[in-house]
Amino acid sequence: MKYYGIDYLETLIKILSKNYQYIILDAGNNIQYGLSVSALKYGEERYYILTQQEKSIRRFKNLMQSVLNLMEYSGKIIINKFNNNIAFYSQKQIEEIFQVKDSYVINYIEYGWQAELDRDTLLKYPKFAEGIKIIVNDILCEMPQDIIKKPLFKRYG
Repeated sequence: MKYYGIDYLETLIKILSKNYQYIILDAGNNIQYGLSVSALKYGEERYYILTQQEKSIRRFKNLMQSVLNLMEYSGKIIINKFNNNIAFYSQKQIEEIFQVKDSYVINYIEYGWQAELDRDTLLKYPKFAEGIKIIVNDILCEMPQDIIKKPLFKRYG
């Protein structure tokens, strides 16, 4: 990933957009890599995924101050592995830190990689399904109605 040039995704998006109306980019979180910079530059909608850990909050705050705000890249926050324990930042506290009105939550599960071991998606697990549905519905609001009628997820295997 670190060896892709900054404009690599522009070429890839042009090629893919001939066959796809929507492309989801998962480009990591290291701003020193060209792929991450390229995703920020060419992505129309941005979702920033972080956890409640202090180091995750600190890194994202630094990224916002040093890059995102300067380049005027806005986006939505997804809090992954969310835990309601009072020892962690709450969803509201994270929204206040980053001055956002709404964030999304995907709850933490103790059995970690179970979906991968089961060769299934997290939609199978009720604890995740609601959070994922909320995020998908937000994405659907941006899509034309004829696209929404088609299935977004296809199950293989």
